Amino acid sequence: MVEQISTLQPVEDPTPEQVEAPEGGCDPVGSPRWSKLLAGPVDPWREEPTPEQIPQISYASTAPELSDNTRYDFFSRVVPPDSYQAQAMVDIVTALGWNYVSTLASEGNYGESGVEAFTQISREIDIRIGCEHKFKEY
Repeated sequence: MVEQISTLQPVEDPTPEQVEAPEGGCDPVGSPRWSKLLAGPVDPWREEPTPEQIPQISYASTAPELSDNTRYDFFSRVVPPDSYQAQAMVDIVTALGWNYVSTLASEGNYGESGVEAFTQISREIDIRIGCEHKFKEY
């Protein structure tokens, strides 16, 4: 049986005039030109989406707090959160038969949240962490 496939209609690319930044600032979201281009949920009393309702897609953010859909309802990512990477690292440590490791991470949200996820999963299966070191990013 052949499934019926619906096709998306082509969308015209915006002209440079439609997407240039408004005078005096670089916030295109508030620009009337951008409000014509944005398609998404709208406030019933407004004609354009509010900044909180504009869908955001991240290609690199792995921060676990962004998985909270109650706070970040319009946020999506194309990479898995830190907990997936941490589980993979714990799986490697386990496969190698190690039970005592050290961690090295960059200071900041990305490095620290990754090590935190690794440490939490490691403790659950009795992998001990001998030394934790964080370094500054330059």
